[in-house]
Amino acid sequence: MELKWIDIKELGVSGKGWIDTKSYYDRLPARAEGIVTDAVWSLSRQSTGMWVDFVSDVGTIHARTKLRNNPPPEHHYIKYLDLYCRDDDGNWRWAGVSKYGFMPSGETPLIEGLSQKLREWRMYLPLTYEVDSIELGISENSFIRMATPDYRKPVVIYGTSIVHGCGHLSRPGMVWPSIVGRHLDYPVINLGFSGSARMEPNLADIIAEIDPAVFVIDPLANMGKDLVEQNAEPFLRILLKAHPTTPILLIEDRTHSNAWLNPDYLPAQLDKQAAFRDIADKLLAEGYQIEYIYGADLIGTDSEATTDGSHPSDLGAMRYADVVSPVLQEILNIGKKDE
Repeated sequence: MELKWIDIKELGVSGKGWIDTKSYYDRLPARAEGIVTDAVWSLSRQSTGMWVDFVSDVGTIHARTKLRNNPPPEHHYIKYLDLYCRDDDGNWRWAGVSKYGFMPSGETPLIEGLSQKLREWRMYLPLTYEVDSIELGISENSFIRMATPDYRKPVVIYGTSIVHGCGHLSRPGMVWPSIVGRHLDYPVINLGFSGSARMEPNLADIIAEIDPAVFVIDPLANMGKDLVEQNAEPFLRILLKAHPTTPILLIEDRTHSNAWLNPDYLPAQLDKQAAFRDIADKLLAEGYQIEYIYGADLIGTDSEATTDGSHPSDLGAMRYADVVSPVLQEILNIGKKDE
């Protein structure tokens, strides 16, 4: 079957906080290079959390993708592109996914053989790779256009590999910020930086350039008590100085799934959580809108929701989102849509 190819830039890519990026699919502006740490800069060049919404009567969708770098061999099992479709009730439902082994460049089917009917689609981009280009292939007689843009202020989520979705999830749509975005049908910007969420004030200066509906801050898995005491308050005050009436939702780190067997793990975690809560209480007493989620039950207590004791699996990410979504729903004053 002959396909016509459309660069997804023509359809509008969502989940970007800046337009002045070094490469189109980077997550921080070009001027952040040399200001943020080398690790954060490198990770910011991955297309984590981005997606493209489009409307089409298509019955077949293929993708043609190029990465700037080859994926590591240990990530051969990860699905790179993830397709959703709105059902008749307006909910986003999973529809298709890229095949194994077609990256770093090549063509893959996402879905085939549907009847031609006008539908709204969403495709999530790779979580942990630097994208050079992505095109969608549809049949020659099919119609495709950009979806209606969503101009609402986004939810900006900053955090660790658990926000970033590095290597522990089966496909891009399963990172918890994206699940929250579907739960609430709300735009989300993912600023997860695996292993590197340490609340550096220089990074806060850059994040504060975004004008969001709410900041969600989830860095504790990458921080100890000393670093919390050193960086957390300056980081938050930079955001609040720029956006004094914008709510901030702080999230504690989850408890490791095998912590019940390791009595030496919890004291250090409890100490940094207490330091984080002290800062939250201080800012709350000053009149800022600070919301807080405790970490103990983020992924459940049955020890079944991680891949390695630390990183949530797909099940853990769903549980994470199920905790966060109602809190954001209340902050944003919006109705919740079922998955």
